[in-house]
Amino acid sequence: MGVRVWSQLSSLILCCLVVISLLSDSEVTEWAASFIQDFRSANANKNAQVVERVVSHRWQVPHVGSFKINTDAALNVHGKVTGFGVVIRDCYRRVMVSYCRNIRACYQPHIAEAIAILEGIRFAVNRRFVPAILESDAWLWFR
Repeated sequence: MGVRVWSQLSSLILCCLVVISLLSDSEVTEWAASFIQDFRSANANKNAQVVERVVSHRWQVPHVGSFKINTDAALNVHGKVTGFGVVIRDCYRRVMVSYCRNIRACYQPHIAEAIAILEGIRFAVNRRFVPAILESDAWLWFR
């Protein structure tokens, strides 16, 4: 059963990667903003208490034959610059390729992280580093 689930998940990820790679930059930005808003609305809990917790997360290798995409975004508010970074590793922890880009724009942090994720997906698909698993510290924004 685990192999079947992994196969279906891999197919779904690949399908999503291909579809996203066909979108224009403005469509990606619009999708990212809409996704974040929908996610927050769906997970909103008006009575929730804010609890800080430290999560220790150790990088884990992807399954054999697949890749891991790590993304991040950085903001320079004073310089009005947003930077995006992508690193793709194989199942032996080797860096296969990396990419960074700066644009003259200053997005809100969660938007910048969402764009970094989409940049990473596009970058991986265009270079055929699929199937892949995505990892980003942006998940902290969506909790």
